[in-house]
Amino acid sequence: MKKIATLLFGLLTTFCFAQTKLTNSLSGFKVFLLAINNSNIYAGTWKNGIYVSSDSGITWMSINNGLTDIQIRSLAISGKNIFAGTENGGIFLSTNNGANWKAINNGLKYKTDYNTYSVHSIVISGSRIFAGVGGSGVFLSVDNGASWKAFNVGLDYTDVQALAISGTNIFAGTSGGVYLSTIYGTSWKAINTGLEYKQIMSLTLCGTNIFAGTIAGGVFSSSIYKTSWKAVDKGISQGSTIWTLAVKGNNIFVGTNHGAFLSTNNGISWTALNNGLPINDVLSIVVSGEKIYAGTYDGVYLSKNNGTTWSVILKTEEAKTNKKQIINLQPNYSANIEANEGCFKITKVTGGNATIIEGNLKQWVNGPPYNLFNSYNQVCCPLTLDCYTKYVIKNYGDDTAVIELEKN
Repeated sequence: MKKIATLLFGLLTTFCFAQTKLTNSLSGFKVFLLAINNSNIYAGTWKNGIYVSSDSGITWMSINNGLTDIQIRSLAISGKNIFAGTENGGIFLSTNNGANWKAINNGLKYKTDYNTYSVHSIVISGSRIFAGVGGSGVFLSVDNGASWKAFNVGLDYTDVQALAISGTNIFAGTSGGVYLSTIYGTSWKAINTGLEYKQIMSLTLCGTNIFAGTIAGGVFSSSIYKTSWKAVDKGISQGSTIWTLAVKGNNIFVGTNHGAFLSTNNGISWTALNNGLPINDVLSIVVSGEKIYAGTYDGVYLSKNNGTTWSVILKTEEAKTNKKQIINLQPNYSANIEANEGCFKITKVTGGNATIIEGNLKQWVNGPPYNLFNSYNQVCCPLTLDCYTKYVIKNYGDDTAVIELEKN
């Protein structure tokens, strides 16, 4: 048996499990990327490698066999093939759903100032695989990553952060704006008319429009035919960095350094989606049917209602020996807790001013709200939660509230 460490909502515990790592959440992990393939959700983290969940994000398993760099910057999936771009180790390929990985860097060029391969974006179109490498430009593989060839003619800025494909058109988001190639990357031209902020972090396509997320400059959109940009960030916090863009039908989601936002009118206006999302930086968003997953600086969150509310799901299935879990709740944020598949009790609260504003407690007499802390004197614990009940806890204090829970 191998001794494994697992991070549960911020609490580090150790237990024995046969040659694998399981965790009930990725809380405490910086989840840069999320990707979905059938029933599997893949999470690329910063310094913790890649995790996979086959139960809608309830439990996660580490799949890092063969990865020599566990700082994940990009993920792309084609059938059973998964391509992972890393910060220093280039591109890795798994042909068995992440069970094993191997480096596939033949033909890639180093990032000249650091002598490393920093792969920020990977996109796939049929047999063509494009990779955006920081400081080295765009590379193409037509043999499943066995070899790569640079396609940088006309690409004045080679720090490529994002790629998007529409037919034979490829868009590259760089530190100097957006570039377009109309023939699969053979040559590039700048398309920056109207683009006031040119440091691009993210790109996505919605119908015949392309959206560009910038560093500290919000969102811009353009027709893929006219390539003239306009700002479309009404309702998004001013000066936001747009880490990620995702599309679900006519809905466009953005993850920013000020939370998540939704537009239902092609970017004309945006609505904040931060109810139950107790973290500012939303680094990645993916959609699977009616479920929306957000990767943040503190794990993965789930919404089942188009982002209106987000939930922390406390469910112990595989790792049954892990009883304790922790929620770090920032000031003025709330967290939704679903105690499904088991009963929980709050055992300790430190810092902040946390109050239960929704849910049924066994000890409750007068109903909500129920203040868990009063002038830094513990008044709550242990507090038993009813099984199969949703709770909403909000931190009204000026400091982070650390809420410890234990499964009965």
